[in-house]
Amino acid sequence: MPDDLIDTALISSQNAAVNSVGELLAQASPLYWLITFLIAVGCYGATWLIQRWLRTRDVSRNTPNWLEVHSLAEILWPLFLWVASRLTLVIFNRLDMPSIWFDFLSKLFGAYLIVRVFLYIVRRAMPVGSLRLLIERTSVVVIWLGMLLNYVGKLDRWLDVLDGFKVTLGKNTITLSDVLALVLVILIVYLIVSWLAHEVDSILLKRPNRYFSQIDLSTRVVLARIVKGLLVVFGVLFSLTAVGMDLTILSVFGGALGVGIGLGLQKLASNYVSGFVMLFERSIRIGDLVTTSDGYRGNVKQINARYTIIEGVSGNEILVPNEALVTQNVVNWSLHDKRIWMNVTIQVKHETNIEELIPQVLDEMQKIPRLLHEPAPGVNLVRITEKGNVLELSWWIDDPENGRANVTSDVNIAILKVCRALNVEFFTVQLPDNTEPLKE
Repeated sequence: MPDDLIDTALISSQNAAVNSVGELLAQASPLYWLITFLIAVGCYGATWLIQRWLRTRDVSRNTPNWLEVHSLAEILWPLFLWVASRLTLVIFNRLDMPSIWFDFLSKLFGAYLIVRVFLYIVRRAMPVGSLRLLIERTSVVVIWLGMLLNYVGKLDRWLDVLDGFKVTLGKNTITLSDVLALVLVILIVYLIVSWLAHEVDSILLKRPNRYFSQIDLSTRVVLARIVKGLLVVFGVLFSLTAVGMDLTILSVFGGALGVGIGLGLQKLASNYVSGFVMLFERSIRIGDLVTTSDGYRGNVKQINARYTIIEGVSGNEILVPNEALVTQNVVNWSLHDKRIWMNVTIQVKHETNIEELIPQVLDEMQKIPRLLHEPAPGVNLVRITEKGNVLELSWWIDDPENGRANVTSDVNIAILKVCRALNVEFFTVQLPDNTEPLKE
């Protein structure tokens, strides 16, 4: 008989001899307690050293959020305990020494490890709230209860009881254990997919490392969407396979979905495809300053599957369907070059000394930080009217996302400063005397 079978038979016979916690504790000699104490202290010491090493190297600045030191330590300690107890169990079995105590410890620490890993995934996948708290508490009770029932040999009996509650649907029989297994599989797959999707967002978008940060933001958004889409597809297929569902039935739903898209979801599908087109072509990127066909101007804040969020200067946000940004005229002020040209005009009387005014206005404009020095600001006499002279002040900026009205205000303030110093008088176009006031 192979050694593994001998070990299994030995452990099974020992388990059968233990009917209570008192008998289990009676099997543990002072030597076993000492070994257990050394295992606990050694594993805690190893965890503390690793935790200290990680804090010394400050890995949180160079790694994603999932390598948070405290959360990692909560998993490492039960992992070390489980590995150490399993190794001790193997050694005692090889030496033909009673090992029922370490078999119990390995199952105990294994359940503890499962609890810590599951809680880590739940806390990374779900926001803080009553639902997450309910899942955490329920999972802890179920895992520990399952471990206890399995150790005392009563888990199969409870599963048989659950199998006694069944419903027949045609040729198929569904038991209560099948329903619970389906719910459990769906919950676990959902949490794992949500956790991995959260980590993908963190790695590619929220906290990219020095390698991902060199990739354009729109490209990273595309990669994040593709990865999360694949995770959802694999999660659904795995869930269906785990519960024993025939995947050929998906062909029927696929045909129905195709008919639905063809009849009633054209706009939704068009917006979804248009979002990927914008991200791939990089015609509109996150952070660009755009003006839509209806005259709304703002910065692209987010490109979602169906719509794009554009934030205006006043802080208000508008949701624009992706199809509209692809099929209609859109002014992208920062497509290839973020530099834009701006201008204002002033009207001064004929008595103004233009040769003295222009250099001083240029000097004040060059003191404004956001105005580019290359191309340089300019002041030109663009028109001479019967009432005075019209000057055009023009300049370039390369950060339109920081606003344009504030730059125009800075230029106007500089103009007023110079004109007041030189006592420059302005002229305005007067309405005829018989002109009626505008009605609201």
